Amino acid sequence: MQSVSVMVNVVGQMQAALRRLRMDPGSSEDYDRRWKQAVSHLTETPAPDFLELRKHGKLSVVDTQQLLHLMENAEDARTEGNENYAAGKFEGAFHAYSAGCHLLQGYQARHESENELVDDLRDKLFLNKAAAAVKIEEWQAAIEACDWVLWGSPDDAKALFRRAHGRWGAGDERGTLEDIE
Repeated sequence: MQSVSVMVNVVGQMQAALRRLRMDPGSSEDYDRRWKQAVSHLTETPAPDFLELRKHGKLSVVDTQQLLHLMENAEDARTEGNENYAAGKFEGAFHAYSAGCHLLQGYQARHESENELVDDLRDKLFLNKAAAAVKIEEWQAAIEACDWVLWGSPDDAKALFRRAHGRWGAGDERGTLEDIE
């Protein structure tokens, strides 16, 4: 278990990496790779599959204060994404939503009531990321974002619709039909 000071330091370094990516986001196809590269020095282990960790209840547990800090930053990223999306700047929206997803995807709260709040914000970010990914034809990113939401809410209509759109764009007609049935 990491100490509070180490966790605060890691969050600070992640925020610095996010600022660098926001200033020069590059192309959408290499955003996730650049994010992982930007924070790779924080750990010696390879980047985990957070959805698999979530499925097994093994996300990192953080206290309420740390979680609120992460959620505030993720909400800021969501607001930025919403502004970009509304202005038709879909690539900027994709980057902002991705940043918010990255901030929250590895953590869970100690208390179930707090986890509901985290899951709600995280799902909104992933759904918004999927919508922006569809707009910029990043099909795989749309599919993966919806997979995250659908694991926790298998009947979520928005996630099914957006994943179907992503699957159609990726040429997966069978998967598209499964999602719309």
